[in-house]
Amino acid sequence: PDPQTIYRISPRLPADEQRIVVEAQPGAQLTKVTLLADGLSLATLTRPPYRALWTLTPGEHSFRAVGRDASGEISESEIVVITVLK
Repeated sequence: PDPQTIYRISPRLPADEQRIVVEAQPGAQLTKVTLLADGLSLATLTRPPYRALWTLTPGEHSFRAVGRDASGEISESEIVVITVLK
């Protein structure tokens, strides 16, 4: 998601249909990318596209990606914070 985005949960839609795409677009060739939501692993992916769906829940949430390349070097994205309103 884009930083500081505000999402609103709709009472008219089922909760499991109210999701956003969490995606990493690394500049380097990576062998593994872990997407984290609120510090917890959302998905670990070994090839592009590095994306997963996250179900909206009320509150402020943070997202980041941690990647590993073939030599074992680890890189981390900036933290992206969003807000979900009920």
